[in-house]
Amino acid sequence: MSKHLNYSLISASLLLSSLSAQAVEDTWTSRVALYGWATSVDTTAAHPDLRPVTVERSFSDIFKSVDFAAMGLLETRKGDYGILLDGMYVNMKDGASAGPLSAALELDLTTLMLAGQYRIQQTHRSYSDLMIGVRGWSVKTDISIDPINIQDNRSKQWADLMIGAKGIYNLDQHWFTSWSAMVGGFDLSSNWVSDIHVGMGYRLNEHSAIQFGYRYMDVDYSQGNFDIDTKLGGVLLGIDYRF
Repeated sequence: MSKHLNYSLISASLLLSSLSAQAVEDTWTSRVALYGWATSVDTTAAHPDLRPVTVERSFSDIFKSVDFAAMGLLETRKGDYGILLDGMYVNMKDGASAGPLSAALELDLTTLMLAGQYRIQQTHRSYSDLMIGVRGWSVKTDISIDPINIQDNRSKQWADLMIGAKGIYNLDQHWFTSWSAMVGGFDLSSNWVSDIHVGMGYRLNEHSAIQFGYRYMDVDYSQGNFDIDTKLGGVLLGIDYRF
């Protein structure tokens, strides 16, 4: 009788554990992250009647040209499926010269990506997600050329198909590494888009973490009279909160 009772208790315990694990997997979980981005800039914007204006600033020159650069993301998931919203804003002003001409370029770039996620691998130390989504762009350029007094203001909005993957590897209870890589464009809208991130984080508690790393983004778009090729790359630092 006692054996049957023990077997029943063990079976009940396993059933409760299974139901508890399933309940955790079936619960929606979310995280939000905000980052400051110290980025270098390599931008070429074209005027239809003149040679392209190119501005290139290394990481050490960022405070001379980049007025503001920030990004953030919101992720929510349930089980193996999730949704990711990733946004970025960059405002840059700088100048270049060619012989007797001097040109000033102002770039205002906003981009937002909405992507679906599917978890393809997970252990107690790591996980990996496949992603597919759409990245929208809103870009404004203002080119002024002296002394011939040419002003050219243009803006363009478009969207690109994006595919890629991301993941995390836990080094110990507090430290972890993160990565993501996405490509897109494929000559459907942009000629090419790439977005790569590698980082390291430290968990302060079960809800919050500090992350730092490096992100590189390249977008090459040429349609009609709007032609821009921008490369952004630099160090990021931010905070991650899960709920």
